[in-house]
Amino acid sequence: MTQIEKLEKLQALKVAGTIDDSEFIKMKAEILERYKDGEAPDTNTSEQSRIPTDPRYRSIYCSSDEKKVLGLCGGLAHKTGLPVAAVRFITFICLFFVIGWVYFVGIFLPKLPTKNVPRLK
Repeated sequence: MTQIEKLEKLQALKVAGTIDDSEFIKMKAEILERYKDGEAPDTNTSEQSRIPTDPRYRSIYCSSDEKKVLGLCGGLAHKTGLPVAAVRFITFICLFFVIGWVYFVGIFLPKLPTKNVPRLK
């Protein structure tokens, strides 16, 4: 949103009676002050402005804020924009199927006693 758009929106709020004159003057001063200090107008969309510019965020990473064990699901959620709970659920389902097939194959293996049988070396 550009400076002019922000000021027009602020004026519309004043005209609608949502804010009074003192709030209008204060908020207008804040908008003008930010642009006076050299802040560039917002030309990015809201989605683009959320993308971190730090190069460390370009690859897969662990989150230090949204973590249960390592923070990998939190990092993947941050990277993809999905909720952390959804990423954890997807990870659980994937691990269930990856590990589950080993147990499925075990159903068909022969069952042998191991209690008093020496181990092979």
